[in-house]
Amino acid sequence: MEELKGKVIRGRKVHFAHRRFYSIAKYARDNVRNNPDLAIVCLTYSFSTIEAFINESLCSRELFCGGRLSARERQIYDKSKRLVTGRDAHKVSTLKKYKTAKNIFSRQRFRPNSQPDQNFEVLRKLRNAVMHRAPEVIMSERVIGENGVTLSVEYPDLRHK
Repeated sequence: MEELKGKVIRGRKVHFAHRRFYSIAKYARDNVRNNPDLAIVCLTYSFSTIEAFINESLCSRELFCGGRLSARERQIYDKSKRLVTGRDAHKVSTLKKYKTAKNIFSRQRFRPNSQPDQNFEVLRKLRNAVMHRAPEVIMSERVIGENGVTLSVEYPDLRHK
């Protein structure tokens, strides 16, 4: 230990959230039979896993590759990194990130009617339907009369107002 005195030891620890999100989604999937409420957890964390993986993958190249990129690879990397770290990153949809990442990682275009893109589209649409749903309004009217109570219920569609 004496020879280490005065030496600087640097380290870097990287935490990738997609691994934790995946374990949460997997746990929910495996236990949904006993607890149906876990279906929504599985849905949201499955989608979050994909988005986190894309964000982390596009931002972590420096950690693992150093400067070993061709000019074309550097251009692609810089453009894709701006999707998740640029000034307008909060406005970039997960679908756009997915399409970009798919092209970078597999050199294939997004095809919504073929696998695995079709599964991604189903997951994305289902997640958006749940997360961006308007509140449900139930209108009811009770009339108390001599012969008892009359109840009428209406579910107005507020999306078209």
